[in-house]
Amino acid sequence: MSDERRGHVHTDGGWSMMEPGDTAVEDAIAAKLEAAWGCKLHRFAALHPIDFYAVKHDRMVAVVEIKSRGHASGTYPDVYLSVRKWTRLYEAAWMLNIRAFFVVQFTDGIRRIEVTDIDASKHKIGGCNKVRSVSSREPVILVDVKDMKEVKA
Repeated sequence: MSDERRGHVHTDGGWSMMEPGDTAVEDAIAAKLEAAWGCKLHRFAALHPIDFYAVKHDRMVAVVEIKSRGHASGTYPDVYLSVRKWTRLYEAAWMLNIRAFFVVQFTDGIRRIEVTDIDASKHKIGGCNKVRSVSSREPVILVDVKDMKEVKA
């Protein structure tokens, strides 16, 4: 995957910044979460703001946003979660009476935090300057990595 994402037109005509390899990485992380949590993760439809929902004992139990970073968890003090995604996760948890997780795979393991435990007052405009999209710079929450719990597979 290159540093500069070009994006493509989705089958419905909408614009998507997802690269072909992105879903494969997320699916691999989801499989690790399934093993650790004893549930089945299902991908939401393309262009949905949330990546997955978790089912256990035939009931939806959580929604999950997954990110992958190419550095160790201690490299930076925080990781970005877009305000847009945080809002959707929080709303889903509240409306469906389920849990919502932000999960990040670092090079030294997977960490997670429940959305209700994120301090959303720590925010700024952030994102990646290498991505050419109007949504590549947006309001983000700075999630403190030390507040995230390790996922043990």
